[in-house]
Amino acid sequence: GQNAAAGGDNSPNKWQKSIDRNAAVGLPFHGIWYIKYCQSKDKLILLSLGGATGTYGLSSDSEGQKLADSLWDLFGGGQSDTRPFGSASVDGFDLDIEAGETKGYSAFVKRMRDHYDSDSSKNYYISAAPQCLYPDEYLSETLNSAWFDFVWVQFYNNFCAVNSNQFNYDRWDRWAREESVNKQVKLFIGVPASSYAANDGFVSYEELTTAITEIRNKYDSIGGIMMWDASVAYANTQDATPNFAEAIAKFLHQDFDYSSANVHTTKSPTRTRSTAIVTTSTSLDNNEERLATPSESVSGSHYQNNK
Repeated sequence: GQNAAAGGDNSPNKWQKSIDRNAAVGLPFHGIWYIKYCQSKDKLILLSLGGATGTYGLSSDSEGQKLADSLWDLFGGGQSDTRPFGSASVDGFDLDIEAGETKGYSAFVKRMRDHYDSDSSKNYYISAAPQCLYPDEYLSETLNSAWFDFVWVQFYNNFCAVNSNQFNYDRWDRWAREESVNKQVKLFIGVPASSYAANDGFVSYEELTTAITEIRNKYDSIGGIMMWDASVAYANTQDATPNFAEAIAKFLHQDFDYSSANVHTTKSPTRTRSTAIVTTSTSLDNNEERLATPSESVSGSHYQNNK
């Protein structure tokens, strides 16, 4: 994707302008083949919006609806003369909102859900990546008013990290059970993939697997683990064997039956899947991508820059 802040544009609809600019010049995405390949292996590809850097945002519900229309036509199951991913379409969209206004995102999700209902060829998903502080500064209103399938909570770079005595998975579980529109929403524990992947919050294999065991024996809301990011997780061979990603994925699938996510679909049947470690996405606001990695799982990702 093209950086939405390019050219000094600080208006609230810079996402839309970035999309229009790319579409106008017909810029293709170089990883189209990977999208279809991963999907052929039963992996989900989600396109993530936001990040910790850059200037972005929406100024109204109507802008959120317009953004949903554009993304659906360009990257989802809609139609457009210009498709950056060609004939490939993503399996959903993710909100990693860490800046700007809070307006328009609930309207974005609801309009996108309407588009999902119009396509019976496959299931589509909506996810979010709030920080662990509750309520989240930017996504709280949207999380409480719109349907989400997965939520990748960033339990790092804050006092509520997994290795903190203020680790607050219980509060997010209460949100999932009592406050979320989707009472079967799945929560993923977000952790750094190594000690240098984030400013704070890395936990060892032993600490993480202990936390996973305690949480999944107590809460039904756990869906798996999210790592920032996949490339670092595979490169981290010091903290686990053969690497951090594969070691945690193997642990997640041992002796535990994860309940499936309650997917919001009206025309296409709900598929039963297990959940595990997450994959990849490309952010519209950052020129980076992460390579898909997990085992046979419902998976997704978000874009997160270190603060």
